[in-house]
Amino acid sequence: MGAGSPSTTIFYDDDDDDDFAASQPRNKHGCIYLGVSMNGTRRFTYDGIQYDSIQNAFQAQKAPRSERSEFSDVMPSEAVRMGRSCKIDSDEWDANRVALMTELYRCQVAEHQDMADTLYEWRSKTIKEDAVPCPFWQKTMPAIWKMIGRELAANDGEADEEAALAHGIDEDDEEADALADADAEECARMVRGARKKMRRSSTPG
Repeated sequence: MGAGSPSTTIFYDDDDDDDFAASQPRNKHGCIYLGVSMNGTRRFTYDGIQYDSIQNAFQAQKAPRSERSEFSDVMPSEAVRMGRSCKIDSDEWDANRVALMTELYRCQVAEHQDMADTLYEWRSKTIKEDAVPCPFWQKTMPAIWKMIGRELAANDGEADEEAALAHGIDEDDEEADALADADAEECARMVRGARKKMRRSSTPG
């Protein structure tokens, strides 16, 4: 886990024969904590401003551009409070939030190799997000993480297969691949839908 990432995000291992998963520390319930929550501290830059967490950056986008730096290094809970005080078009925000969250994670992953490695390694695993209380994000975040993990694997090309073999991951596991692809496609559909709504909302009526 990255330093300063006390996330309670849980990755449930659904393959007892996976040597890499078997080597990871677990809690008393057999769950693996890998710390990729939106509230975990991994400082990164988005739109020219550095933020301590995904949550900080996400909430900052509700504010005018000139005020977003105020969200930079406050506690995530404070960023949420500040975000809730901003005046926004709720329908437009909801239509675009998945695309925004996905873009923020891509930016954070690009600056933190340990996070990229985590999403790469666990792209075909069963994931549960319990670090946030919102049912929408509990369902959506695992799909976003898996999609980014699959993107990293696709970009890695042949090296992906070599790394998978080195960690005991069966790239021929069609069931695991099908489940991961389904999660990634679900997230991709949400992102595409959000972008379509964004374009419609920006078209003069």
